[in-house]
Amino acid sequence: MSQTIKERLDTLRDLAEIKIPAGSTKLETALIIAQFANTAFSHNGDNQPSRSDPVTILEEAHAGSQFRCVEYSHLAAWLMVAYGIEARTTNIMMKDVETMEYGAGHVVVEFYAGKEHGWVMADIQAGVVARCNNMLQSAHELRESIDDSTIEGFNGIHFVEPDGMFGGDYKQWLKPYLYFFDRPTELNFEYSVDPKPHLIIVPDSDKPPKYFQQTQKLDLVVVEPDKFYKVPQNA
Repeated sequence: MSQTIKERLDTLRDLAEIKIPAGSTKLETALIIAQFANTAFSHNGDNQPSRSDPVTILEEAHAGSQFRCVEYSHLAAWLMVAYGIEARTTNIMMKDVETMEYGAGHVVVEFYAGKEHGWVMADIQAGVVARCNNMLQSAHELRESIDDSTIEGFNGIHFVEPDGMFGGDYKQWLKPYLYFFDRPTELNFEYSVDPKPHLIIVPDSDKPPKYFQQTQKLDLVVVEPDKFYKVPQNA
């Protein structure tokens, strides 16, 4: 008999053993989870788990496996859901996503932190969030604010980039990815059976891409930012 989502989330929480201090806010909880996911394994841009669910990702990470930005974000998003936080993975993609062969996209998490900050982008692989005028930024907000934003770690300390990880300048590395924003309509426990179509925000002067890196056909519905970033019903 297959497990229910609740049973799967219980298994994930038990496996992670994350300590959340009593009285923590949603934002504090999300950042603790993000920090856990950032340190759960090392990055390998070519390796994938045997199954695409967060329990398998964490089990294989415990055994020493290394994974991609996809797995960092999928693990973190479902851990946030397990602790009662609205979260999803968001694909950020370059303008030339159709014609590039490799490295045209990056996967981050966006979680709802409440009315003060709204939807917040967390780059789990990098271990950072972005802040502008003391407000944490969504991926779409960051497209406009990146030059004026500070990049900080999940512990609130200014981000010091590991040597060579993002070419020496994370903001410059990230900028080209802040062109297309796409997300699933529903976060699936196994990302390999991700429901289609995805929602996408497209710049006014452009059209949605039809393919990802030449070969992967995309099924996308263009929406306005207010729909993409709709406030969750139970917020």
